[in-house]
Amino acid sequence: MNPLPYWAIVKDEFRAVTASRVLYVLLALITVLLLLVAPLHIRESADWEVSELSVGPVATEMAKELYEKNAQNDPVVTRIWDRLTPQTREEISKRVQSVEPTPGDVSQDDEEDDRPGRRRGRGQLGSSLIADLNTIMQQDDFYDPAIWKSRVLDSETQGLIDEGPTKLSKPLQNRLNRILIKASLQTMPAPQKASAKIYYGPFHASIVPPDLGRATILLALKSTLSLILDKFVMSLGLLIAIIVTAGMIPEMFDPGSLNLLLSKPISRFGLLISKFVGGTAFVALCSIYLFVGLWLWMGLALGSWNASVLWSIPLYLLSFAIYFSVSVFAGLVYRSAIVAVVVTGVFWAFCYAVGSVYGFINARVQNDDLAGAIKISNGVVAVNKFHQLVAINPVTNAWEPQSKSPGLEQGQEIGLGVMMYTAEIPVFPVVHPVVDNNDHSVLFLTFHPMAIGQYRSPELVVYDPEKRTTSQWKSTNAISLLNSKHGPILVSNSGKLQRIDVGQLVSIENANSLQSSPIPDAALKSIGPSLPQFLSEPSQIAIDPKSEQIVSFSDRRLSVHRLEGEQYVTKQRVEIDNASETSRMSSIVGTTKNFAVVAFGNARVVLVDTTTMNVVNAYQPESKDPPLAVAANPEQDLFYVLFRNGRVWMLDSKTPSEMTLASLPHQGDISGISFDDQNRLTLNHTVDQVTTIEPQAGNETTRISSPILTTLYRYIIKPIYLICPKPSEFYKLVNFLSQDSNDDPARSGVDLRESDPTPNPWSPLWSGIVFMVAMLATSGIHFVRSDC
Repeated sequence: MNPLPYWAIVKDEFRAVTASRVLYVLLALITVLLLLVAPLHIRESADWEVSELSVGPVATEMAKELYEKNAQNDPVVTRIWDRLTPQTREEISKRVQSVEPTPGDVSQDDEEDDRPGRRRGRGQLGSSLIADLNTIMQQDDFYDPAIWKSRVLDSETQGLIDEGPTKLSKPLQNRLNRILIKASLQTMPAPQKASAKIYYGPFHASIVPPDLGRATILLALKSTLSLILDKFVMSLGLLIAIIVTAGMIPEMFDPGSLNLLLSKPISRFGLLISKFVGGTAFVALCSIYLFVGLWLWMGLALGSWNASVLWSIPLYLLSFAIYFSVSVFAGLVYRSAIVAVVVTGVFWAFCYAVGSVYGFINARVQNDDLAGAIKISNGVVAVNKFHQLVAINPVTNAWEPQSKSPGLEQGQEIGLGVMMYTAEIPVFPVVHPVVDNNDHSVLFLTFHPMAIGQYRSPELVVYDPEKRTTSQWKSTNAISLLNSKHGPILVSNSGKLQRIDVGQLVSIENANSLQSSPIPDAALKSIGPSLPQFLSEPSQIAIDPKSEQIVSFSDRRLSVHRLEGEQYVTKQRVEIDNASETSRMSSIVGTTKNFAVVAFGNARVVLVDTTTMNVVNAYQPESKDPPLAVAANPEQDLFYVLFRNGRVWMLDSKTPSEMTLASLPHQGDISGISFDDQNRLTLNHTVDQVTTIEPQAGNETTRISSPILTTLYRYIIKPIYLICPKPSEFYKLVNFLSQDSNDDPARSGVDLRESDPTPNPWSPLWSGIVFMVAMLATSGIHFVRSDC
């Protein structure tokens, strides 16, 4: 087959489009857009140099630390020591080996430090040490991967290392060396926090908080840019392109045109594809100009030479091709440019309607997800996203709320109903129900449903599964509920621990009352002083039901509390770096007798030995989804960590080198996970199924009646959405491809709870390609079989 006739048709169609002057108008609009965007850039501070003001007051202490750690063959400090000048090393040695203070004789040492001669000596040491440190920090070969490989580094340091120390600008290289030295010397003053600011030309744009890092700002800019391009710039461009190219196929049927074209050695199907390619080339030129311009801007102004941005060119070209394939089919059937534009518009409206209906129903179905399920004597109870206790109605075999939402004002019930359909409610860590060992009542702590994540208006729910009755009690400042073999423990946000006497509550006539009463003092017994931490979430405290050891985590400190007699006593504390840009990072803890796990909102998981209070290892099994729950098996020192994507990772303290994907049913579709006091593992995976895994008996699945809407969603709405093309969702894939390793939110220390769930970004691509190929094949068959 000779391709030259087909190539001639492609060139003719491209010339026909450009002759309309629309191409030049679009290129001019793109130029204006690029000129408007060009002045936007990021300026980042990179504090690295030490001064007399910062190091001078601690020069003696730093010299002593350098000398002692070098003597202990600390590889990092030895690397610093070897790079000091001989004069500085000699001065340090003399200073440290001089008259040592008598233990406890602090006054004499202070008096000597106040003598003029000693102050001058300290000043001389400080000056030489400062000069040497500043010289070391400017050395390109100071960082050695082999030395720092086994050290836990914060997010900024790891981010700079991942970018490549030799690829960094000189100020950032110096800053990397500064924070590496600080990580090795406790007496070294910390540098000022690196921050980034957005500027438009010479003007500072105060549109982001002042303490955000460059990686966080870049991530937000790229996400916003891809959405704007898709919803406004490219949508307008595609509309214009469809209008311009809609007449290409109908014009082919003008008297004499088709016969002239078919007189050449070409097939009808080849003719149709050639015209399709010719019209697509028009959009390709505009896309190349736009995205190459944006790529250059991101590299020059933002310092992010991310070639993945260039993937936007074929993606937006495919978006146009999907609509254009519909226009081609309509042009063949009706032979009218106007009808082709109208049919393409109707197709766009259909795609938009399918996407909107799917979005509403999908939000409603996802908001029906449950968590915190536990198996009880006559069924299963669980927790919904509004912090309500739900149980299975034995008559209808459907979930039924057993607690009322506290703190709701008039009209907020309507707001809850609207919220169920408009957006997927974020899943924040829930308070799991507990079962009292004496009377088998289920206790649960519920919160204000319109303040999810803030844990306001707490109320204690006591549910009798036999009588199916509920009593509800106000509990000021309660934040969590712990399951203990000696009775449930109520925890306040100030860390106060109180054991609950369930019998006292059950004996009071308060069942199903419209107005909750405060918990009577007689039902609460203090079992220890307040924990030395303020708790903002229930996930920051956990208990091992077997040993009754409690761990709490707040302000980067993990504390272990053990029961002595009838009172809890704080035994040990350790600080854990959460690798975050911000001081506050959400966290979830779990504990056994010997180990504890802290899972941070940036998907970082840390294993701690609660006997030695040493960090055993840190893990990053997921990068884009935060943890939702930590379940601990006290019998085996085994931990399961559930992430927002529905996957569960297992951490075995006996083999702490890595986390592994747990061998559990329904992986990828799990919304809740928990162990009970009998070591049964319960999984929530769909609204109508709960699976309980018992150590000896195996798996047991409890099936619940599905809501009608869920059934329609599974068998009608979702299949239609999956096969329907989704060109308007290509921005999700563009955003996904625009992220390189340095944009990883978890690595940047971003709390992933604040980001939206990431759906499968490739789904719109495959459905779009299949639809386009099917439309072109249908058009080709129709054209070949037509009489003219």
